[in-house]
Amino acid sequence: MRSALSQTRPPDEVIVVNDCSTDRTGRALTEFGNSIRVINQPTNQGALRAALRGLTESSGQVVSFLDGDDLWHPQKLERCVGLMDADPSLVLVSHQHTRIDAAGRDLGIRDETHQNIDAIIAKTNREEQRSELYKQSILEKRGYWLGSAYSIRRTALDLTAFQGWVDSLPHPEDVYLDLVLAPWIVLSNPDLAVGLVDAPLFDYRIHANNSCNDYRDVERALRSIRRAYNTTLAANDLNRRFAHLEIARNGALAHDRAIAHYELLLDLYGNRRLRSIRRLTELLASRSLTVRQTLTELVRVTAVVAGGPELLLRLKSRVVNARSRLNQLRQLMP
Repeated sequence: MRSALSQTRPPDEVIVVNDCSTDRTGRALTEFGNSIRVINQPTNQGALRAALRGLTESSGQVVSFLDGDDLWHPQKLERCVGLMDADPSLVLVSHQHTRIDAAGRDLGIRDETHQNIDAIIAKTNREEQRSELYKQSILEKRGYWLGSAYSIRRTALDLTAFQGWVDSLPHPEDVYLDLVLAPWIVLSNPDLAVGLVDAPLFDYRIHANNSCNDYRDVERALRSIRRAYNTTLAANDLNRRFAHLEIARNGALAHDRAIAHYELLLDLYGNRRLRSIRRLTELLASRSLTVRQTLTELVRVTAVVAGGPELLLRLKSRVVNARSRLNQLRQLMP
């Protein structure tokens, strides 16, 4: 909240949706008084409906989003809103990010999103071409930060139609707003542009309780995978609804591959060993995996066959810890 209220371009309004949190959130929000507007959900409805409630209640012509565990840099709104004010064709703008740990330390991680954006910027300096590549990234599940990074133009969104589509989803409680709202805006405004500020303007905080990547035990791992799976199914439904657009058809192919991968993970963590082997065989036959992905999945399947999903979690924990130590060493190097 402090990062949202300490912007060089102050927000016109700050809306907080409290989705029946069970920690100290409600009490902590009282310190901000009338600087924010708090909406308390009557029942826990999940990330999608909570964020959609905030969007519905907002009145600004440009709406930005901030997840509960991330931090905006002071110039975030100034840079993003300024870009949209300067170019009326922009319906969505994002920016780069920094990964930090629970204590706020820069982890020095360059992830797939950084690599994808760097490749796009190196490929062309024409904003029209970059816009098309950003759109492809959104629709094909390639790196382009949404979540706490993106801003949308309200006039680009038919909120009633989008709400109706959300209501049609079989598992809206397991879907994240950013990964379906951005595709909806891109697909429903195919002739308008998407932009990016090439600067890190928010901190993505990684800690043990991240809801989207919680692998502390098998039950939490399955819940995280199921959310990613249902979100991907929902996003792919949008691609298929706009199948008259080539960019949507390409997005559907990429999502089909991601869906097959999530189904393998659900079988692995569900300890369905024979089905896991069969799914991996099908993935290998489709030649949709890179060499690195193939090796990773072979290790995962072997671990589950040998010791169940618990062994897989132990191996994953060791890999994460090793990467963390490596990143810390890199930061110490001159």
